[in-house]
Amino acid sequence: MTGTERVPRSAIVFLAANVLFGSGLFFHAFLYNFYLDKLGWSPAVMGRAAAALTTGGLVSLLPAGWLVDRVGARWGLLLAGAIGAAGLAAGAVTTATVPIYLAAAVAGAGTALWRVAQAPTLMTLAPPAQRSRVFSWNVGLIIGSGAVGVAIAGATPGWLERAFGVEPLTALRGGLAIGALGTVVSLILFALLRLPGGEASDTIERTRAGVGAATVLSPPAAHLRMLTVVGLIGVWMLAPALVAPFFNLYFFKTFSLSMDRIGMIFGVVHGLWALIVLASGELATRYGVSRVVAGWLFLLGPALVLLPIAGAGVALALYFLQGLAQPAANPLIDQILMERSAPERRGSISSWRNVAADGSAIAGASLGGWVLATGSFSALFVTAGIIGAAAALPLAAGLRKLAARVP
Repeated sequence: MTGTERVPRSAIVFLAANVLFGSGLFFHAFLYNFYLDKLGWSPAVMGRAAAALTTGGLVSLLPAGWLVDRVGARWGLLLAGAIGAAGLAAGAVTTATVPIYLAAAVAGAGTALWRVAQAPTLMTLAPPAQRSRVFSWNVGLIIGSGAVGVAIAGATPGWLERAFGVEPLTALRGGLAIGALGTVVSLILFALLRLPGGEASDTIERTRAGVGAATVLSPPAAHLRMLTVVGLIGVWMLAPALVAPFFNLYFFKTFSLSMDRIGMIFGVVHGLWALIVLASGELATRYGVSRVVAGWLFLLGPALVLLPIAGAGVALALYFLQGLAQPAANPLIDQILMERSAPERRGSISSWRNVAADGSAIAGASLGGWVLATGSFSALFVTAGIIGAAAALPLAAGLRKLAARVP
C-alpha cells in the first residue's frame, strides 16, 4: 500500500458520524447551565450535573473496553449513539434534580463508550499507509467542529425564539434537543458502517504492508508493557491538565485582557489547532509516526516553562504551542497503541488510555488549583513544564520502541 492510496469511503462516513455525535455534546456543554439556571436551579446543581456526566463516563470506561473487545467496535458505536442520545434527550426535558443527574450520567456513559470505540474502529477502517492521516483527521475535525458547534449552539435559542415565538425556556430546551438530534443522526451513520473482518482483515493488511504477525504484542507480558506506556501517557498529560482550566484567568489578570477578547482569541486558537492537527497527520504519513509524536511530546515542557517570563504577544504564542502538543500527539499515540495491540485487546487498551486521560484531567485540575492558590501563575506553569519535560523522554522512548516495527 502506498501513501497516495485514497482514504476509504467508510472512514469518511465514520468521521462524519463522529462530528455529528460530538454536536450533541457541544450543544449540551454550552447550553445546559443556561437551561438549569432558567429552571431556577443553583450553581451547586449545575456542578453536580457536570460531575454526574464525568462520573458516568469514568465508571463506564473499563466496561466499555470489555464490551468493544467482545461485541466489536461497530456494535460499541451503535450502543454509544443510542445511550448518548437517550441521555442528552432526557437532559433536555427533565426538571427535577435526580432525573437531571441520572440523564447526565447516562450521557456520560454513552460518551465513554464512543471514545473507547474510536481507536479500534479507525484501526479497522484505515489502511496502514493512511492511519496517521485518518487518526489525526478524526481529532482535528472534532476540535474544529467543536468551535463551530459552540457558536451555533449559542445562536440557536435566540433563533428559535424569533422564528417560532417560543419562551426562553422552551428555546433552550429546543436547542438541547437539536444537539441530541445530531447524536441520533450519528447513530444512523454508525449503523451504515460495514467494518472489515476484524482480526483476519488486520492480518491481511499487515501482510500487504510487509509487517509480520510478530509486530503485534501478545499477552500477558506485552499487555503489561503496553499498560506501562499508558501510565506514562497519563503522567505526561498531567502537565496540560494542570494549566488548562486557568488560562482564561491568567490572561485576564496578568495582561488585563477583556473576557470577550479572551473568548475571541481562544476561539481562533482552537480553529488553528484543528488545522495543524490535520497537518500533523500528513507529516506522520510522510516522515514516520514516532518521529512526529516525539516532537509534540518535547514541545510541551519548554513552552510552559517559558510562559512566566513572556510578554503578552509571546505568551499568546506559547499558549498556542503548549495547547497544540496534546491534540496533535494524541491521535498518533493512539495509532501506535492500536497497531501494537492484539485485535482482541484493542478495546481494553483504548479504555485504559481514556482512564489515563480522564484521571490526569481530574488530578491536574485539582492540583493546579492548589498550586495556584498557594503560589502563583509562575509556579503553576513551571511545575507543569517540569512534569511535561520529565515525562516526555521516557514516553517518547516507550512509544518509539512500540512503533519500531510498525510502518
